[in-house]
Amino acid sequence: MKRILLVHTGGTIGSVSAKEQRDVNVSAARRTLLSRFADSASPYASLSEELFEDAAFPYETLSENMTPPKWTALLSYLGALELSRYAGVILLHGTDTLAYTASLLSLCFSDAPVPILLVAGARPPADPLTNAVANFSAAVSLIMEGIAPHVYVPYRNGDGAMYLHMGATLLQCPSFSDDFRSADPSQSLSLDAEPRSEVLEKCRMRSETRRGIRLLPGELKTDAVLCLYPYVGLDYTRIALDGVHAVLHGAYHSGTVCVERGHVGEAYGKHSFLTLADACSNRGIPLFIAPCAYTKEKYSTTADAVENGAAIPLFMTTESAYVKLCLGLSLGYEGERLISFMKENQAGEIVG
Repeated sequence: MKRILLVHTGGTIGSVSAKEQRDVNVSAARRTLLSRFADSASPYASLSEELFEDAAFPYETLSENMTPPKWTALLSYLGALELSRYAGVILLHGTDTLAYTASLLSLCFSDAPVPILLVAGARPPADPLTNAVANFSAAVSLIMEGIAPHVYVPYRNGDGAMYLHMGATLLQCPSFSDDFRSADPSQSLSLDAEPRSEVLEKCRMRSETRRGIRLLPGELKTDAVLCLYPYVGLDYTRIALDGVHAVLHGAYHSGTVCVERGHVGEAYGKHSFLTLADACSNRGIPLFIAPCAYTKEKYSTTADAVENGAAIPLFMTTESAYVKLCLGLSLGYEGERLISFMKENQAGEIVG
């Protein structure tokens, strides 16, 4: 029997509560997680002593403390493993940056021969109200039942419903909530309502659409990407572009940005996206908007940003677009090659 590789990175699922705060303690959290799994109703609970192999990973961190060097270390570590030795990989991760790492692994390991499941918890494993044990149990079951290779995130929301998300379309958990959802509802499978055979078949079909390539840069050049998020009053004249090779601009929920024209005699106002577009154009810096579905139902403001601002709309999550831009630049892509790469569907990151 092939084992399941457990990669412990920390996060809430790798934490304990003490002195009115939570902090990482992977060894203690692991013991509790596996003990509670062994006592659970999982059909694989009795195998807990022999089913898992632990990875000796070089760091333990709360996911809000995730940094590019830690990402690089994670990619290097996983890239050096002979993954086919295992039935699958469970990567234990915190919730705060879960969507970013899920996108990263989806893009970098689209050739993985085994499934990679990121498992998190809203509370530490010792907490009676945690969903960490349920999420872990779901991941174990899916691997043992033969889920096709891809990157997934099983997660039980606050209403008790368990979902299986594709890593590349997972959205960050919103503020004031412990729930996750996917950018594309059709990419989110209900592990409660759908027959398991149908879930596994859908995953098999999605696995077959992967590009089947490995994108492992020596180092992630995150400094080359400038991310901006819209808010009322954003002053584009205060944004410095020195050292920037690409700009990713978020959008309001309708895929829009402010394109205020300013007063008579002014080209644009300082709050206008077009002011940024001009600055990027003058420096030859590509400017992307995500998430942005450029369809026949687009708003005039979005059309203005694309047609007059030369912005490139991307219909993917901001998290996935950011990760993909960092990867593209790290792999040496520039100009049209970078734009083409961003528009290519590598691992199901493009919504719809």
